[in-house]
Amino acid sequence: MSKIRFTKMHGCGNDYIYVDTMQYPIADPVKASILWSDRHKGIGSDGLVLIGASPIPEADYSMRIFNADGSEAMMCGNASRCIGKYLYERALTTQTNIRLLTNSGIKTLNLHVCNGVVESVTVDMGTPKLENPEQFVISRGLDQGTFVSMGNPHYVIFTDNVDQVGETGRILEHHPAFPQRCNIEFARVENDGIIRTRVWERGSAWQRHHSGLWHRRLRYGSCCLYHRTSWSPVANCHGRRYAQHRTARK
Repeated sequence: MSKIRFTKMHGCGNDYIYVDTMQYPIADPVKASILWSDRHKGIGSDGLVLIGASPIPEADYSMRIFNADGSEAMMCGNASRCIGKYLYERALTTQTNIRLLTNSGIKTLNLHVCNGVVESVTVDMGTPKLENPEQFVISRGLDQGTFVSMGNPHYVIFTDNVDQVGETGRILEHHPAFPQRCNIEFARVENDGIIRTRVWERGSAWQRHHSGLWHRRLRYGSCCLYHRTSWSPVANCHGRRYAQHRTARK
């Protein structure tokens, strides 16, 4: 059996297993994601992210992302930010602006580097779409939230009870209004303007890591995720794990 070196990272608690397929090709990423993502019998994660060379000159690298249930996602902002840090700190690139090819198009990563360390990564997610008939079909009785597509489908519900994520998120993910299933966000605006969210993530289930307070900065015409990050090596029986920790920043 051949050995595959992996890296475990998270952005805002969104934890994935990262493999550089330029060195370690994965023959069956669906099977690998299901087995490795198991939090009891595997490595444990929200899914598997494959970092690869870009097949087109317009991008520098490529990303494929598979959820814990084996389904392939279009895009993940947190995963793409982790890839930016990985590529730079593993000396795979010296660029601080990286064009990343995803299943929802090319995304630009802007790395904020200090003394050779990537302290934060901004990713331009593009223009949010409030309509996409392939991902959302207007359905009677489904009017408590707003559909938003960033490549992946999201349904955002502003509510005082964000802790209903487990019971309601499970149901809404498979609602007939979402042909490709959907990520379900429950959000509440706090008194200081910070938005508290909990997310039922399509293919990965209840994401408890969003139970804290965090920021998403919206720019007119595009959506940017901007978080300060750091990582430190932690011994792991499966290989070497890198845990990424967010430091609050307005």
